[in-house]
Order: sequence, then structure tokens, then C-alpha cells
Amino acid sequence: MKFTIAKEQLLTGLQAVQNIVGSRSTLPILSNVLLTVAPDAMTLTGTDLDAWVERRVALDGTAQAMALTVEADVLNRIAKKLPTEARAR
Repeated sequence: MKFTIAKEQLLTGLQAVQNIVGSRSTLPILSNVLLTVAPDAMTLTGTDLDAWVERRVALDGTAQAMALTVEADVLNRIAKKLPTEARAR
């Protein structure tokens, strides 16, 4: 798994989905964001089972297709700590 994304794009996508992701749900998976990586873009999806939000952000270069879930709060904290001109890999 390897892809590159600009910090600003990652944070923009996360902020859009994090508002709907429940942190106090009885289902722990609902506190996660689904990252679906295609060769040229990544889609971030969050849900509370009543509604869902999806944001697509461009990747730098090409990436191998994959999908995974990550806890939204943890990913957001990591992304915020990246240097301003950093690219997440």
C-alpha cells in the first residue's frame, strides 16, 4: 500500500466526513472513515447509518487500488501534525 496525497487535501476531505462520523456509537465501526483508493484519487466515506458523506480527493501520481477503514479522530490528529508542505505516504 503506497500513495501520496497533499496534507491540505487530506484534511479537507477528513473535515467533511468527520462531522457525520459518530464518536459515541454502539457500533465502533461507525467512528471510522472508509478510505477507498483508486489509481488517481481517494474517496473518504463516513456514515451514522442514517446519512452518509463522501468526498473524493486527488492523489499525487498513481496508486494501487485498495480500501480500508481508519478511526476518523486518529487519522485527523495524525494529518494535523504533518508539516505544512508534507505529503502523506
